[in-house]
Amino acid sequence: MKLSVLEGLRARAPEWTDTGTLQRELEASPAEVLGAVAALRADGYEIEERPDGLRFAGVGERLIPYEITRALSVDVIGRRVVVLEQTNSTNDVAWAEALTGAPEGTVVFAEEQTAGRGRMGRRWHSPSRRNLLLSVILRPALEAGQANYLTVTSSVAVAQALRENLPLLARIRWPNDITIKERKVSGILVEGRTLATGAAFVLGVGMNVNMRPEDYPPELRGIATSLMIETGAPVPRIEAARWLLASLDRWYRDLRFGDYGRIARCWRRLSSTLGERVVLVENGREFRGRVLDLSMEDGLIVRLDEGVTRLFHPSTVTLRQLPHRAGLKPEDQSLK
Repeated sequence: MKLSVLEGLRARAPEWTDTGTLQRELEASPAEVLGAVAALRADGYEIEERPDGLRFAGVGERLIPYEITRALSVDVIGRRVVVLEQTNSTNDVAWAEALTGAPEGTVVFAEEQTAGRGRMGRRWHSPSRRNLLLSVILRPALEAGQANYLTVTSSVAVAQALRENLPLLARIRWPNDITIKERKVSGILVEGRTLATGAAFVLGVGMNVNMRPEDYPPELRGIATSLMIETGAPVPRIEAARWLLASLDRWYRDLRFGDYGRIARCWRRLSSTLGERVVLVENGREFRGRVLDLSMEDGLIVRLDEGVTRLFHPSTVTLRQLPHRAGLKPEDQSLK
């Protein structure tokens, strides 16, 4: 009944709908219609009311599962969406769902995380109802130790979503950061486990959507950004959730079909790390060199200043790019 009332009102918006007409169309009692309206308002819908009618006035600031999935056409990611007002970590909730048999592609959003985590145990700063915080249950034909394949694929999906829908010149900073003008706008964390039924993964994504400069603690203001800061206007989060899930689903399809070559080519094209001089820290030891190539399986291929070429896996190192950058890549200049 709730969704029937919603779509009945939406179909006539911005005009008013006579309450009696709506009741007859839906074969519903006045109490049922009013109950549905109350439930819709509780979900976050804006329903205006006057003595002779009702009017759909839009969607507020909250994420609403039905609104995310209503206009979403996907194969796997986003077929089922859960939204929590607050949780410790969406990754933890997604794992709990996965262990009880939740279908692949289930997405858990949270309006606020109290213990959101990133790579190497870092925290993700996010005020309530400003950003997108989500985790996805995935079961690709990979081993638990191959989480980096999903990290790469998801990084490409997020960066491409920003370029195609806003557009913003998003880049990928190895191994799991999405940046705009070298400031972080999104981060990815993939966790894999071997279960009795095979390997399972949880993909966590945090994206700064409507953060203002003053929302960041002082230590992050120079290194983090948001979609609103970069575009100069608020970005509807439900709309952003839709195109983000659609992009993740599209690129995940390539991964499932084994099109690693296409993923890797796009990854290299969007990389802000390839060809750059970097500092890598592994087990407390610092290494300096230039990135020669990127490997989906092994990580960074670096020519060290000592003349030795070696691999650095994302699970063991942290990276810092040196400040003297080579500048915009050709594809970035064409999109200015």
